[in-house]
Amino acid sequence: MANEDTQLLEAVNINTGHGAIGPFSGYHYQWFYFILRMLNMNEKGESVDFEVRDDVGSNVNGHLTFYQLKHTISKNKGGSANLTTCDPDLWKSINVWIEIISKYVVSGVSVDEVFAKSEFTLITNKKSQDNEFCNLVEKYKNGIITIDDIKSYVSELKGKLKDPKPKENEKPKENLTKKYMKNATQSEYFACLLKNLKFVYLSDEKLIEDMKFQIGHRAVPKEHIDSALKTVVGRVETELYPIIQRGEKLSISIDEFDNLILTELAQFRGLKFVPKYNTPLNISSKKLSEQVFIKQLLAVKDIEKDDESEIVEITQQTVDYIESERASFSNHTLSHDSIKALYRNAYMFWQNKFKICYKFVDKDSEKEVLQAAANLLDNIRSKSDLKIGDDSLGDYLSNGLFYKMSDTSIQKDGNAIGWHPKWNELFNGNNNG
Repeated sequence: MANEDTQLLEAVNINTGHGAIGPFSGYHYQWFYFILRMLNMNEKGESVDFEVRDDVGSNVNGHLTFYQLKHTISKNKGGSANLTTCDPDLWKSINVWIEIISKYVVSGVSVDEVFAKSEFTLITNKKSQDNEFCNLVEKYKNGIITIDDIKSYVSELKGKLKDPKPKENEKPKENLTKKYMKNATQSEYFACLLKNLKFVYLSDEKLIEDMKFQIGHRAVPKEHIDSALKTVVGRVETELYPIIQRGEKLSISIDEFDNLILTELAQFRGLKFVPKYNTPLNISSKKLSEQVFIKQLLAVKDIEKDDESEIVEITQQTVDYIESERASFSNHTLSHDSIKALYRNAYMFWQNKFKICYKFVDKDSEKEVLQAAANLLDNIRSKSDLKIGDDSLGDYLSNGLFYKMSDTSIQKDGNAIGWHPKWNELFNGNNNG
């Protein structure tokens, strides 16, 4: 009986009318278009914003483009739905832009300047090629018809729209689309707006294709484009969405966007570590022995304080590794994940050797501790197969990496290491020896 009841429940089609699929799809259409516009940036000083000036906005050295995004999950027999001449989305967008223009003028910007430096574009997954109003706008822009011809056509459209029937004890209401049309045609900015107006059909599929094209345009091999796009979308969501949640304005420049994604894309191009050698040491010889990674070596008598040449050599290795890592990030040839993997592998190697070297050592015997530390350092210094992608660090830079990891004043991410059995107490970042 219970199974029969369950089958009956499953068979009933219940639609509460409160589905979130439409708004959810519309939001992601807008968000993905925002990402596409960022991927399209190619001029110095260019920026893109989300829900600042409009649904999406772009600024190319003072030239503004306002994008309204309109999305539907409805389909017709031919596939995509059509943008009709009386579509509320069309006329609402025009009203939004007229309001934006009005705000600029009220703020003291001249109408001529607004239209000289602005474009207005409706992006939608509704087909508009058969939309008579859109076609008339193109004719008007090309000087084939006049603004009066447009207004006359819109007046005919308004006459075909019926006002909704009021409910009992309710005041009569004007058809909302008709109201939008009237506001538009009566505006003093209507004619100039149409001159600067574009309609762009962008299907959901084409939106994703365009994003993939831009990823491939950034030297990502074809076989990795899908994975790279997912990584970029995830990175943007993680870094930028919290700004929206905090109610702050979201605007990002081309440089900020490149810094956000280029290191992530590096992993799909083939990782490349950029070795740097003989980096200038911006520290006096007297202060070299005050560095934490040098103090760690002094604590196990691997070096002596008066071994100035050896201290300089170890410092050089450390600084060269740090500069190599910095240069690789600056050139966007390494991803954050690849560098994390390098540190994780180095840390695990040190951890295993540390346990082995100190397993049977009497921690109170200085002789045994110093011998264990010497064995540990011999193992560490002979580690030459640490890799980033296909690139091996080699002995020199591997040693620099381990020395850097032993500097607890800068290594704060859980990957700090040491040579003395009580290194964590002696060099914990608060009491660095």
